[in-house]
Amino acid sequence: MRSLIYMKKILSHWPLIITIIIFGVIVAVVLVISLKQNQGHFIYSVDDVYIHMAVAKNFALHQVWGVTKYEFSSSTSSLLWPLLLAMSYVLFGVNELSPLILNILFVILLIFSIYLILSKQKIKLIYIFFILLIIIFLTPVIPLVFTGLEHNAHIFLIILFVYLVAQKISQAKNNSTSFDFNSKILLLLSPFLATIRYESLFLIFIACVLLALRKQWLYSFLLGLLAIIPIVIYGLISVRQGWFFLPNPIVLKGFFLSDLTGSAAEVVKLSDRLGSNFSMALLTAYVFYYSHIFFLVLTALILYIIGFIKKINFWDKGQIILFIFIIMALWHMQSVVLEGAFYRYQAPLISFGLFSIFLVLFKYSSGKIEDLKRLILEPKFILVIIFAVSFLSTVLFLGNKMPLLIFKITQASTNIYGQQYQMGLFLKQFYQGKAIAATDIGAISYLADIKSLDLYGLGSIEVAKNKINNTFSRERAAQLVETNDVKIAILYDRYFKDRLSASWVKAGKWEIDNNIISGDDTSFYATESEEKNDLLKNLKTFSPQLPSNVSSTIYNQ
Repeated sequence: MRSLIYMKKILSHWPLIITIIIFGVIVAVVLVISLKQNQGHFIYSVDDVYIHMAVAKNFALHQVWGVTKYEFSSSTSSLLWPLLLAMSYVLFGVNELSPLILNILFVILLIFSIYLILSKQKIKLIYIFFILLIIIFLTPVIPLVFTGLEHNAHIFLIILFVYLVAQKISQAKNNSTSFDFNSKILLLLSPFLATIRYESLFLIFIACVLLALRKQWLYSFLLGLLAIIPIVIYGLISVRQGWFFLPNPIVLKGFFLSDLTGSAAEVVKLSDRLGSNFSMALLTAYVFYYSHIFFLVLTALILYIIGFIKKINFWDKGQIILFIFIIMALWHMQSVVLEGAFYRYQAPLISFGLFSIFLVLFKYSSGKIEDLKRLILEPKFILVIIFAVSFLSTVLFLGNKMPLLIFKITQASTNIYGQQYQMGLFLKQFYQGKAIAATDIGAISYLADIKSLDLYGLGSIEVAKNKINNTFSRERAAQLVETNDVKIAILYDRYFKDRLSASWVKAGKWEIDNNIISGDDTSFYATESEEKNDLLKNLKTFSPQLPSNVSSTIYNQ
């Protein structure tokens, strides 16, 4: 009898259970396909995660925070993610599945937290199920699982943080600071949110300002302080090691703009053509190239205005959540670079935006469709039309983009397996302990024990400083190669063609079929003429091991 009661209680949460099952089935299917396409190897869909894995491995095994075990390097834009991976490596040994498992766990936590939040609004279970499915299929959470990166954890922390901080602000009383359970959780979340991705500091800043406006001076100060402390500590350590205060991926972000492709590049070009009014130019560019983000923000803005017209208090929890999302989205849009593989830099905006809109819609209507109709239809007719068009446009644009990403996951992982992963295996077999110059340091640093000169700048401070000062020339590259005793270079010619030393000898090239993720074909150079014969021999020996989708060309002359 008791077991039957427990079963009924469990089944009463059927939207949560079914959504997690659907998520698990999709992940399992993609995983099986990926394993079949990559000779039984599980491969992530981007190379960046292997940088985190390399840092985590070296920190766990050698207590060195760097892409190699030989020196410190500030090469990841997330501090918390490599640390979580390092902890898993200490507990379970170095493995390639930890980023995948952590991502799965964070998506489940995301689904669970959204379910709990919506349930508190007494929304009908069928509507909650509908919202959970939208979060799963109209946001890139599933593709992001297979990147192995920190973005799903970031989404989870953002939604939980914003909901709790909005609740704290809405309930705040002037000149009184309460430290209830939720307030303590918020203080705990603050450093985690800041260190999972640095841009979270802006979100925390918004929260601190709103808390200060409610005269929660002490709490606002503590929330900001706890966020800043780990960033400052890491920055001081980094500076002492001769690196920048901020990680290289953040410092070099402006330099990488020259390498943008796709929508991000078009946004930059169009905003340049539209003149000196940077904000208006960016807004116009986003309407053209990031329509889903534009309409998502517009939908939230119209809903916020509807709440204002209906005289809903500014400090209402729903209004606060919408306000935070709108300000956060506008700030992100000003930063220009939202492209990223699998929409990873847009993912927090998309997920948080959809969650905010649905939460507020059902909160203001008490979960009843009749009240929802009344909420939307009462304001002026023009607002109703704009809201409806904007909301439908958001759904259509996202529905046209996001589900297709799931089908690209396996092809992207096959690209990484045929290129970066094979580069790592090649270096592990022939160049252990040697210095290598490269423009993609993730998989090669994780798989092989090498000393790397990162000609892109993420893993080498000398290169980064030269790029910041605009002094990274062909001569400087050759000097760095000589100083670091580099024997071979593995490059993407498209990114490095203007900085190739005339003395370097191209020994071979690998080309992958159906490339959707990698920067270019892989070119192998001997940096000294006497190194060419060994490199040719090694390439010939390794070629039979390459997957069938990789074409190998070896230059004997």
